[in-house]
Amino acid sequence: MTTKPPAAKPAPKRDAPAESTEVTESPAPADAPAELAEAVPPAYASKDDTKIPVLAEDDVVTLTGRRFRVRGLSRYECNKLPDPDAADYDTKMIFAGLLQPEGMTEADIEAWRRAAPNMELIEVMSKITDLSGMGRDAGKAAYKSFRGESDA
Repeated sequence: MTTKPPAAKPAPKRDAPAESTEVTESPAPADAPAELAEAVPPAYASKDDTKIPVLAEDDVVTLTGRRFRVRGLSRYECNKLPDPDAADYDTKMIFAGLLQPEGMTEADIEAWRRAAPNMELIEVMSKITDLSGMGRDAGKAAYKSFRGESDA
């Protein structure tokens, strides 16, 4: 004969109002730098906050001496990339993450791929990968980018 375990208390409803509806900011430690004290977010993100892009950006100067501005890709953009073995993977990744020079089309990037040394494209893609949180030490690079720091 088996017995039923005692009934668990029902979980609170997610939509139920909290005891206090006042939103307070988390206090920064007293010894925190001034810019950190100003950057302390409210206790919880709002639904609207989740729709605002917060993608890390950084410059990359390639071995050819060219400077590019790139950003990390969102999870959605990463999932839309073709298989890494696909012929257009490089083009799609660079097209999604390249900020400067402005206005480059996929055709422009294809032409660049034909003309540039392989390492130049790898350097640009590696920076996009790191800023997207997909590469080795990506977390550190994204943190530094948000803080305005650079390894250069």
